Amino acid sequence: MAFLRRWLLILSVLILGGGQILVAGTREENAFAAAAKAFQDEVWAHAETGFAQFVQRFPKSTNAPAAVLFQAQAEFQQRKFTNAIALLADTNNLAQAKILADRYAYWTAEAQFAIGDTNHLAAAAETFVTLTKNFPESPLALSAVVEAGAAQEKLGNWAQLAELLGATNGAFQRAAALDAANELVSRGRLLLAQGRLAQQDFTGAEAVLKLLNPQTLAPKLEWQRDYLLGQLKSGAGDLEAALAVTTNLLSVARSLKNAG
Repeated sequence: MAFLRRWLLILSVLILGGGQILVAGTREENAFAAAAKAFQDEVWAHAETGFAQFVQRFPKSTNAPAAVLFQAQAEFQQRKFTNAIALLADTNNLAQAKILADRYAYWTAEAQFAIGDTNHLAAAAETFVTLTKNFPESPLALSAVVEAGAAQEKLGNWAQLAELLGATNGAFQRAAALDAANELVSRGRLLLAQGRLAQQDFTGAEAVLKLLNPQTLAPKLEWQRDYLLGQLKSGAGDLEAALAVTTNLLSVARSLKNAG
């Protein structure tokens, strides 16, 4: 979910970089500002070095936990996933994380997910789910549960995916009930439908897809919805309906091509 990661990077700078007051003097302010500028300019190597040096020089700063997070995000952008995980999992860093603890967990899971092998995908799913349990009010909770579902999808763990996103009192269904139009909810429902389809639960998959309004979906999500609908119609033996969906798929595909 690169679009979401990019948004979170911007949000981190806006909230953390601009929202805290530095109290130790001009050198500290300048050091943090220089690293933040490199981060905003996407000069990731300089940002990584700048924030690492900031923590070394000002370990007691109220902004040290944010600097650790930004350093890890800069490492993530350079595909230094193992480094980012180690930094965010460091006992001393975790002890100082405080209000950023949910973000530490989130970016740990993102790095695990990005490595992409079976063990790390399983770890990512667990880390994402743990975030939703430990920080149920976090603004990252919905994203975390959807990405946990995406990890289970990559692992082919369809039963776990369906349970995670389909549980009535689970984090995803609670969020979906409150904000059905959220794009993350749409993505989660597409994953849930895919999970049920993989288990030959055609009725359950169709029920989930009916919750998605094709008029409000982004074109790529509309295409995914129609693709899954065609798959389940074909699997259920309704070939006429599957053909109709395929026709719409071609129309959406042409729209996507023209858009870009």
